[in-house]
Amino acid sequence: MCRDFERNLAASLKGNPKDVWRYSKSKLKNKTGIDDIHREVGSLTSDDHEKAEILNKYFTDVLTRKDTGIILIMKERQESVTLRDVIITPDLVEKKLNKLNVSQSADSGGFHSRVPKEMSSAIKVPLQIIFSKFIMEGTLPEAWKGAHITPIRNKGSKISR
Repeated sequence: MCRDFERNLAASLKGNPKDVWRYSKSKLKNKTGIDDIHREVGSLTSDDHEKAEILNKYFTDVLTRKDTGIILIMKERQESVTLRDVIITPDLVEKKLNKLNVSQSADSGGFHSRVPKEMSSAIKVPLQIIFSKFIMEGTLPEAWKGAHITPIRNKGSKISR
């Protein structure tokens, strides 16, 4: 029965691509967010704000050096290459888009790398114009400066530290 449904879905691909995307998205097993974390007292918390505070405290303790007696003085650097010297061509943009890995899952916004890869010839010129403009101005959009970082548990229990 499932095979018949998938065959019918494949046959209707050109007429109704949204059904194909909806079906494929339903089959993905993307999990977003962070699992529950143990508080210092031992109980679990599912509150996102509290999880952020626990992780912040943990990484601050682990990654902060306590010895502030030695402060390095950096020499002033002479910049020989600036961003304005970088030239982005439509062919370079298309080449980078074609190297995208389509076997990876969609990003946190649900955007899959297959879309820009398959549309690379159509979007290479607009992207080249956008990237060149940002390089000439020396700025980036605020949204590009942020990141969503999700820790991935490699070994051990989900509830152990």
